[in-house]
Amino acid sequence: MDAGTRIDPQGKVVTATWLILLLTGGLVGFAIFLGAYIITQIRLNRSLKNSTGLKTLDGMFIATSKIRNSRGRKI
Repeated sequence: MDAGTRIDPQGKVVTATWLILLLTGGLVGFAIFLGAYIITQIRLNRSLKNSTGLKTLDGMFIATSKIRNSRGRKI
């Protein structure tokens, strides 16, 4: 058997290169997603601070529910 291969439970020979490429692709994809998510959160927080003074979306939801409740209207 060649170096860099392993046998999976079904008995097929799977090249380690493909497994490494698949794992690397998954990690790179996750890193890109995580980076985009963090950038979006930072931009969202900045825009909320500038416009309403609220730091998070949770704060905005709490504020709107308090306003609605103070008017006597149920959500």
